[in-house]
Amino acid sequence: MIVDKALREARSVLRFDSDAPSLDAERLVLHAMGRREPSWLAAHGDEQLPDAAAAHLASLVRRRQTGEPLAYILNEWEFYGRRFFIDEQVLVPRPDTEMLVERALEYVLRQARPLIIADIGTGSGCVVITLALELATVISLPAFIATDISPATLSVAKRNAKKFRVLDKIEFIQSNMLDFLKGRKTMVDLIVSNPPYVTSQELAQAGQTPDTIGLTFEPKVALDGGSDGQNFIRQIAVSGIPAFVEVTGGRVQEFNVA
Repeated sequence: MIVDKALREARSVLRFDSDAPSLDAERLVLHAMGRREPSWLAAHGDEQLPDAAAAHLASLVRRRQTGEPLAYILNEWEFYGRRFFIDEQVLVPRPDTEMLVERALEYVLRQARPLIIADIGTGSGCVVITLALELATVISLPAFIATDISPATLSVAKRNAKKFRVLDKIEFIQSNMLDFLKGRKTMVDLIVSNPPYVTSQELAQAGQTPDTIGLTFEPKVALDGGSDGQNFIRQIAVSGIPAFVEVTGGRVQEFNVA
């Protein structure tokens, strides 16, 4: 089978299971061939897929047909122009979360002193790592903390920090939300967080409609915000610490910011 035919067949199979079958087909064919650039597909449409690559592609397409997020299949996803390692231990980064980074950057750059910034529920680490990279050249270099309740999730975040060479810039702490602050000598100046904010009822119904199937593959602990979706947001709001928090609908809400 040549590349062009593989693309057509993958696109045809996925047209009922994906809202972007052409894009998914391109990404899966590239992945199966060990390539990255979409331009490679146009230049190698007549190239033959090796048997191993064809079998691998078929397996990838079957996974995507189940509704499994493309990020888990590819083990990577782009955030703020960088490709992060992603697996089933962490949420798939959303484009909306880039606004959380933007708001935090604006705040930090207005401050006249170095801050201690804590990313609560860091997941893949995409937020705190992006902040560390974007603020690497400021005179008042902040200190960074990344927390998560899951050791497996922290391992993913550390892997990404190592990839982007900021592992030594971030203190990783296993903690349930703000528990790490108890007995801590140095306080946190700013919280950034994309906490769980899906209601328990919405999460229980995930998978009943095509647009919610992907949620069934993501870690429940990173999604379930309780009966009203506000359990973890409230903890940050009452902490008294300035915070930028992603809330329902991808909006960024600020708390305790003067």
